[in-house]
Amino acid sequence: AGHGAEVHALVFEFEDGTLRGSLQDENGRRLILPLTNVSDRLSDSAKVDRGEFIVGVSGHGTRLCYLCNDITFYLQSFRGRREISFSSFDDGWKGRKFDLSVESGLSFRDLEFAGGTVVRIITTTQATETPEPTTTTPAPTTTT
Repeated sequence: AGHGAEVHALVFEFEDGTLRGSLQDENGRRLILPLTNVSDRLSDSAKVDRGEFIVGVSGHGTRLCYLCNDITFYLQSFRGRREISFSSFDDGWKGRKFDLSVESGLSFRDLEFAGGTVVRIITTTQATETPEPTTTTPAPTTTT
């Protein structure tokens, strides 16, 4: 994930090496995956272990032109539940709360962002496509 003033990148790397997600540059323009320098945009990462599934997300939108202010992923496995969170360094631009769940029988694939918030979870029927390591938020940005 890339985060600073706001969350500006979330990248999911799947077991097969596929990258999905959303990234923005310092001016709020969307960047298209795959990027050769994707790791330059990311400041944190978290691993989703084999057998864990993302079952929901919540957080707050942003009043700026980035993805969101903060986001928490809810994971479920036979070992129980856990959370992975990324947030901005500044709550001053925090927007409306969002809270979405993956429908029963479907698997998480990606998130759709619009207007500074998560608007929907993109799913697949293939339960084997668990994101493996990199749930990432963008690196800090500066505004002038």
